[in-house]
Amino acid sequence: KRLRELAAGGDADVSTPLIDPDRLRAFCEGSLEIIVEPAEGREFAALLPGETGCFVDASSQVDPYPARMWDEAAAYLESLDEEAGRLPCGRYACATELRARSAPFLAGRTVGEACHIVQLAISTKML
Repeated sequence: KRLRELAAGGDADVSTPLIDPDRLRAFCEGSLEIIVEPAEGREFAALLPGETGCFVDASSQVDPYPARMWDEAAAYLESLDEEAGRLPCGRYACATELRARSAPFLAGRTVGEACHIVQLAISTKML
């Protein structure tokens, strides 16, 4: 799914081919240049040898973020008018949109952290 989103370059109107996850995994597992590690459910991570994976579990309910970041998030979200306050459904799409808008509370955060923050905000009904 993320590969299709990256291929589209964020343009929802661009048609990108479907990627069969089983074939992708088989390809990665057959490569000497890719290390495949299992993840949650049927998910997997494809890593380059010698590179360390530093992934954020976007579905975790553990909140490692400072209270100040949450205050900034609340202030930002409250400042949006009705039109600007319409954000895409889905954790990744919402996080990507907020990053594209340069939401200050996400400054310096990775995509994974932004997704995790959005998930926590959704689960606490902030979003």
